[in-house]
Amino acid sequence: MMKYLTAEVLGLTLPPKPAEARMSRLEMKKKMMKKLEEC
Repeated sequence: MMKYLTAEVLGLTLPPKPAEARMSRLEMKKKMMKKLEEC
């Protein structure tokens, strides 16, 4: 699970535009919370 989350984090921190990266980080946090709730 940690490998998957790490890959997601790396994938979402790559976008060139700061605004996109910020949105991705927010969406990532939501996804992580959902995954943690499912586990």
